[in-house]
Amino acid sequence: DFIRFYHAKPVPGANEFIVSHPAGYCGRLDRVMTINDEMYLIDIKTSKPNLKPAAFQTAAYLEAYRHTTGSGKRQRIRRLTVVLPGDGTFFPEEFTNTGDFPGFLSMLNVFNILKNGGNA
Repeated sequence: DFIRFYHAKPVPGANEFIVSHPAGYCGRLDRVMTINDEMYLIDIKTSKPNLKPAAFQTAAYLEAYRHTTGSGKRQRIRRLTVVLPGDGTFFPEEFTNTGDFPGFLSMLNVFNILKNGGNA
C-alpha cells in the first residue's frame, strides 16, 4: 500500500487532525507524514476526483495546520492527495502551485458574500 511503498511515517497526533484558520474556515486533515525526511500533508480520496479542488483544499489545510500548530512558514511542508480506488492501487498527486491558497481565499470570500445575500 501507499504507506509501505513510500516508507511513510505518521507524525504523532496528526492523523484526522482538526485545524482552523482565522479566515473563518476549519477542516480535518487525513494525514501528516514524513516521507524521505520531508513532511507531507496528505489528503486521501477514495475515487478519482477532479484534482483541482483538492489543490485548493490542501492549500487551505496547510495554512490552517500552520496556524493551529504554530509551525509558521519556517518548516517546509509539501501537499499531496492520494487516490485509493479500493483495488490495492494508489495514485499520488503533489500540488506545488503557490497560488492555490490565495485562490482558496478568493473562493471563500465569494462564498461568504453569496451566503450573506450578495452583501460584502
